[in-house]
Amino acid sequence: MKNLLVLPPNFCAEQGACAFVNPFTSYALIQRALSYKSKGVLNLAANSSLGHMVNKLSKYFGLNCLNVIRGNQNRVDEMKKQFENEFVISQDSQDFSNQIKQLSEQLSINICFDPIGGSITGQVFNNLPQKSVVIIYGSLSGKDIEGINGVQVRWGQKRLEGLTVINWMNEQREQDLEKAKEFIKNNLDTIFKTKIYKAYSFNDVQDAIQECIKIGGGQGYFGKTIKETLAISALTAREEIQNIVRQHNAWIEDRQLYLVMEYCDHNLSDISKNIPVYKQSIFFQIFLKDSIICILKIQCIQTQLKPENMLYHSKQNKFKIADFGLTLVSHKDQLYSNIQEGDSRYIAQELLNYQAEIDLKKADIYSLGISIYQLLIGENLPLNGEEWIELRGNINGNIIDQKLKNQNKELVHIIKQMMHSDPEMRPSTQEILDSIYFKTELLNEIKWQKIKKNNLENEIQNLIIKNSIKRNNSL
Repeated sequence: MKNLLVLPPNFCAEQGACAFVNPFTSYALIQRALSYKSKGVLNLAANSSLGHMVNKLSKYFGLNCLNVIRGNQNRVDEMKKQFENEFVISQDSQDFSNQIKQLSEQLSINICFDPIGGSITGQVFNNLPQKSVVIIYGSLSGKDIEGINGVQVRWGQKRLEGLTVINWMNEQREQDLEKAKEFIKNNLDTIFKTKIYKAYSFNDVQDAIQECIKIGGGQGYFGKTIKETLAISALTAREEIQNIVRQHNAWIEDRQLYLVMEYCDHNLSDISKNIPVYKQSIFFQIFLKDSIICILKIQCIQTQLKPENMLYHSKQNKFKIADFGLTLVSHKDQLYSNIQEGDSRYIAQELLNYQAEIDLKKADIYSLGISIYQLLIGENLPLNGEEWIELRGNINGNIIDQKLKNQNKELVHIIKQMMHSDPEMRPSTQEILDSIYFKTELLNEIKWQKIKKNNLENEIQNLIIKNSIKRNNSL
């Protein structure tokens, strides 16, 4: 019960999920600074959720706070307004070291809260006043601390300390910990309120993890993403590429990636629900053809194929693939290993074998096949369990035949081939296009168009006869 925080009745679940680690850590940091009789603190990574809490707590307890962010001067000016604090600087500034030295003296700062590590720790440490303390409470950089000048330790009498919230809580007297809990509980809607980026259900935990990887990846991740986005933009600008959602522009703002993309009316999941049964076969034939042609032409491996990422452009009557966040450029006959997999409901089983060399084109074929299977049965696919295994097992398993028993036989046959447990037994993109399914559907469409033409000609002929009779009667 010692490490338990009881939330107020009817408290927002999303905020409740954020009500422990960051609030207690920020509170513990400020209490450490107060215990050292500090008049000011240096707040690294100030634009994080925890950094915002430190800024607010400093103001509450009467401490000066120098906030350090990343970005240009426009970003600094913007964050001054957001923090309601004029003391904001950028670690990307060429004058960063001098700013630390001058403002630390001006604001009587001798405590630094550092969640980053790496070279910035040494840079800040060396420019703080004598007898300063840098409190390490994270390692976002993923690098060892470096660059600390030994003279600053010996003659400057500076030191490093560490802090974890669990250790801090265990060190507190019971009455002090209860006081902390009460303070946090009473300020969850103000000082400790968290900006919720996005909420996921438990069933979408895989997507949530992927999003955390993106957000935690920092500038390196975003730089790579921007390059990939611009590459896709250049690719879709080619006239012959018509089955990818076009991307016109991309930029990063407030650690979020923004895309300007071609507008499509629906995704595959939505539109398939409104297709009459008698039109389903030709609908899936068009969709499958467009998707296969897309994969064939662009020579890319998507690894995130699923109905939500397959969009429909009604004016062009075309299906287009979107979300190339996990795309790889495909080189002929190249195999891959250690691939970042996509949604577990749609991935081929071989993608879970991280060390094996994998033909990702065949993995995309599986994802395409199981996506059509899902739309035909009208049910959600399993995230795991026996059915998940059966859908990736023997091609002759009863589950596919049983659930698709009333569907077009040629379509069922090609879906089973695409979902084969052995990647080498799955058809290539060209083999799918050359299959009897497409030829049969094409012949059926030709016959249907001929019937429509004959019906239209008959209607025109009947209309001519009626008009002729009317003219004769009028005479």
